Amino acid sequence: GVLLDLHYSKFNSDFGSGTYESASLSKNFSDSFRVQVYGGHQIFHTALSSNTNSNFVNGVVDFNLGPRYFVEGNFGWYSGAALSYKQWSTIFGYRLGGFRK
Repeated sequence: GVLLDLHYSKFNSDFGSGTYESASLSKNFSDSFRVQVYGGHQIFHTALSSNTNSNFVNGVVDFNLGPRYFVEGNFGWYSGAALSYKQWSTIFGYRLGGFRK
């Protein structure tokens, strides 16, 4: 099936205050292949930054290549009041124990 995860947080401290909302959808197509998409909105009030309002969407694809190796692809989109960007990364990795087939 598909996993839906929702988060809401309201915070207030000496450094700032605001709210954070996010939602994610993830699906395991097999033991070796997983896809996740998540996004959200943050409002942050502080004297330390002018980036007070932001939206984001991220995506992750994981694929196991046997019991030890994996490939992961990530894409991120971020749009804020003072900063907006897109980024992507690709990872080829080796697991140290834990995953056995």
